[in-house]
Amino acid sequence: MPPMQRLFLIIVACLALFVAGCGSDSSSSTTGSSGTAAQSPTSEEGSAGEEEAAEEEAEEAPQLPQPNVPKGPPPKKLVTKDLKQGSGATAKAGDEVSVYYVGVLYKTKEQFDGNWDSGEPFTFKLGAKQVIPGWDKGIQGMKVGGERELIIPPDLAYGEQAIYPSIPAYSTLVFLVKLLAVK
Repeated sequence: MPPMQRLFLIIVACLALFVAGCGSDSSSSTTGSSGTAAQSPTSEEGSAGEEEAAEEEAEEAPQLPQPNVPKGPPPKKLVTKDLKQGSGATAKAGDEVSVYYVGVLYKTKEQFDGNWDSGEPFTFKLGAKQVIPGWDKGIQGMKVGGERELIIPPDLAYGEQAIYPSIPAYSTLVFLVKLLAVK
């Protein structure tokens, strides 16, 4: 075989081995939720480092609490219950407030919304109709640092309007709200 053909075959064989070696193997990488490959640790040191990072992330993000949904039929009027008294400024109409919250349906106890575990507060002007009326009424009087449970009947929530797909029409909503700031 002439030397040029031999060299060509060696190059093709090397390229084939290289391409075959570029494939993914589940023991050496994993695909995260973003679809990008992340290398798995190959030593105990790598595992310990990942565990420490996971523990740090868990400490930074607040735990996601669940509102308490009482038994029986839903109330017809707004119910507020302070679970923790705050010691900061008091929220009043016209104030810009920042909160963590979790919302569940009274009927099914299924969560439909929340930001408590995201670490990103929700900010709005209280009493300016930027949120449902049950929030505008139910958050007034809270003090910064306080936690309050709100049971909001349909007429102070979304009424006959269904918020597809998570909130059916005429739903009573239960929220756990933590007041973070008042401006």
